[in-house]
Amino acid sequence: MDEQIRVEAHRTSSTIYISGVLTRAAAMEAADAVDFTVESTQVVRVDLRAVRFMDPDAFAVLASALRRWRERRGRRVVLNFPLRDADITPLRVG
Repeated sequence: MDEQIRVEAHRTSSTIYISGVLTRAAAMEAADAVDFTVESTQVVRVDLRAVRFMDPDAFAVLASALRRWRERRGRRVVLNFPLRDADITPLRVG
């Protein structure tokens, strides 16, 4: 599938850029990136603006990882979605 994960990390923030297709594999890779943020990270931002297709189950995997990180660390999570829902087509895999 056509997915790409890129991580940009600084001392107090981390941004995970996801583009193409949000598959379960891509969501798990992004979840790993969230889990391995340094302790000084105050904000994790996930930028989904370049996602063309999204598997709803994959989004649930990502959202769960973000929720766990936020609850465990007591820090902020920011999600950036495409401007309109019409920009994303739900993808059913399997």
